[in-house]
Amino acid sequence: MFSSLWLFVCTSIAAVGLNMAQKPARSFLHDNKALELRLEASDRVTHQLSTAVFAIFIREVLGYRNVTVTKRRDAFNVSAVLSRMAGCSNPIKFVFL
Repeated sequence: MFSSLWLFVCTSIAAVGLNMAQKPARSFLHDNKALELRLEASDRVTHQLSTAVFAIFIREVLGYRNVTVTKRRDAFNVSAVLSRMAGCSNPIKFVFL
Protein backbone atom coordinates (compact mmCIF):
# COMPACT_ATOMS: atom_id res chain seq x y z
CA MET A 1 0.00 0.00 0.00
CA PHE A 2 2.78 2.42 0.91
CA SER A 3 4.61 1.75 -2.35
CA SER A 4 1.53 2.59 -4.42
CA LEU A 5 1.05 5.79 -2.41
CA TRP A 6 4.71 6.71 -2.95
CA LEU A 7 4.34 6.01 -6.67
CA PHE A 8 1.30 8.32 -6.75
CA VAL A 9 3.24 11.10 -5.02
CA CYS A 10 6.24 10.75 -7.34
CA THR A 11 4.17 10.69 -10.53
CA SER A 12 2.10 13.63 -9.32
CA ILE A 13 5.23 15.66 -8.68
CA ALA A 14 6.42 14.87 -12.20
CA ALA A 15 3.00 15.69 -13.67
CA VAL A 16 2.71 19.00 -11.86
CA GLY A 17 6.16 19.99 -13.05
CA LEU A 18 6.75 22.49 -10.27
CA ASN A 19 10.18 23.55 -9.18
CA MET A 20 10.22 22.83 -5.44
CA ALA A 21 11.82 26.22 -4.74
CA GLN A 22 9.14 28.14 -6.67
CA LYS A 23 5.83 26.65 -5.57
CA PRO A 24 2.87 29.04 -5.48
CA ALA A 25 1.10 29.70 -2.19
CA ARG A 26 -2.50 28.52 -2.47
CA SER A 27 -5.53 28.57 -0.23
CA PHE A 28 -9.26 28.03 -0.34
CA LEU A 29 -11.05 31.37 -0.08
CA HIS A 30 -14.63 32.02 1.00
CA ASP A 31 -15.84 35.60 1.61
CA ASN A 32 -12.19 36.72 1.31
CA LYS A 33 -11.18 34.46 4.22
CA ALA A 34 -8.73 31.60 3.89
CA LEU A 35 -10.25 28.28 4.92
CA GLU A 36 -8.28 25.40 6.34
CA LEU A 37 -8.00 22.15 4.48
CA ARG A 38 -8.83 19.43 7.01
CA LEU A 39 -7.82 15.80 6.67
CA GLU A 40 -9.06 13.08 9.00
CA ALA A 41 -7.04 10.09 10.13
CA SER A 42 -8.29 7.16 12.15
CA ASP A 43 -6.34 5.42 14.89
CA ARG A 44 -5.09 2.85 12.34
CA VAL A 45 -1.36 3.30 11.69
CA THR A 46 -1.68 2.77 7.93
CA HIS A 47 -4.35 5.47 7.71
CA GLN A 48 -2.24 7.89 9.74
CA LEU A 49 0.79 7.21 7.54
CA SER A 50 -1.05 7.71 4.25
CA THR A 51 -2.77 10.85 5.58
CA ALA A 52 0.56 12.30 6.75
CA VAL A 53 2.16 11.64 3.35
CA PHE A 54 -0.83 13.21 1.58
CA ALA A 55 -0.68 16.26 3.88
CA ILE A 56 3.02 16.70 3.04
CA PHE A 57 2.17 16.40 -0.66
CA ILE A 58 -0.55 19.05 -0.36
CA ARG A 59 1.74 21.43 1.52
CA GLU A 60 5.05 20.95 -0.27
CA VAL A 61 4.05 20.15 -3.84
CA LEU A 62 0.69 21.84 -4.34
CA GLY A 63 1.50 24.82 -2.08
CA TYR A 64 -1.50 24.83 0.29
CA ARG A 65 -0.48 26.34 3.61
CA ASN A 66 -3.43 25.88 5.96
CA VAL A 67 -3.58 22.07 6.15
CA THR A 68 -4.49 20.28 9.38
CA VAL A 69 -4.77 16.59 10.22
CA THR A 70 -7.40 15.58 12.75
CA LYS A 71 -7.27 12.21 14.45
CA ARG A 72 -10.67 10.56 14.93
CA ARG A 73 -11.59 7.30 16.59
CA ASP A 74 -12.58 4.88 13.85
CA ALA A 75 -15.75 2.89 14.47
CA PHE A 76 -16.09 1.86 10.79
CA ASN A 77 -19.36 3.80 10.66
CA VAL A 78 -19.72 5.10 7.11
CA SER A 79 -22.89 7.06 7.94
CA ALA A 80 -21.12 9.04 10.67
CA VAL A 81 -18.20 9.90 8.38
CA LEU A 82 -20.50 11.04 5.57
CA SER A 83 -22.51 13.09 8.04
CA ARG A 84 -19.34 14.88 9.22
CA MET A 85 -18.33 15.52 5.62
CA ALA A 86 -21.75 16.88 4.65
CA GLY A 87 -22.24 19.05 7.73
CA CYS A 88 -21.16 22.63 7.23
CA SER A 89 -22.21 25.79 9.03
CA ASN A 90 -20.94 28.06 6.23
CA PRO A 91 -21.35 26.31 2.86
CA ILE A 92 -19.24 27.31 -0.11
CA LYS A 93 -21.24 27.95 -3.26
CA PHE A 94 -18.30 28.15 -5.70
CA VAL A 95 -14.72 26.98 -5.37
CA PHE A 96 -12.00 28.46 -7.56
CA LEU A 97 -8.58 26.83 -7.42
